[in-house]
Amino acid sequence: MATTVGNIIEDRVRVLLRDIDDGGISHKDEELISWINEGQAEIARIRPEASSATMNVALIAGVHQTIPDGSTLLLEVVANVDMPGGELTRIVRSVDRDTLDKEDVNWPLASSADLIKRFVVSATDPRSFYVYPPHTGNSAKGIKIVIGQAPDEVTAMTDVIGLPSIYSAPLANYVLYRAFLKQLESPEAQQRSIEMLNIFNEQMGVTDRNQEQRSAKNRQPAPASR
Repeated sequence: MATTVGNIIEDRVRVLLRDIDDGGISHKDEELISWINEGQAEIARIRPEASSATMNVALIAGVHQTIPDGSTLLLEVVANVDMPGGELTRIVRSVDRDTLDKEDVNWPLASSADLIKRFVVSATDPRSFYVYPPHTGNSAKGIKIVIGQAPDEVTAMTDVIGLPSIYSAPLANYVLYRAFLKQLESPEAQQRSIEMLNIFNEQMGVTDRNQEQRSAKNRQPAPASR
């Protein structure tokens, strides 16, 4: 069963805030809904797989490629596909930039082909990636990719949240963190805000090590042989 905004705000958040009147008194619906959107975006940032999609895309001529508009980062290149049907053909392997550079400093100048063998994610631009060999630009020969994307924003209690239902609890805890944080005059509320944020981080697996692993440099996939 799909989880709605109301399931999170009315059944979880308002109960713990002790603000159960319709529309809220200390925390209005519009305010809590804005934090739902903020929380969804934060979850998608920490866990890109929480808001991912698999699609077939065409490639332009050359080595430099970009993911479709609305996407946030490339998670995986699966295989070459025949367009427009998307039938899988040759598998595409991930490789780091240094490996290609050491093998051949002129790899971007290699002969172009309809099928690519490797892909390299950009270390500094999560929306860019590079393919080897350079692609011909043949629109009938594309690739299947998995991308992260921004969750759909919600505006009403009846809207279904933009993440899988398994993220309902951390999403509720993020909203509670923001709601308690608002109560600046209450030391107890400020402490509860910290507790809610800590619970959210624990649920999302956020640690210093986790953050380091998700940096642009370390986000690159493990190298694989050609």
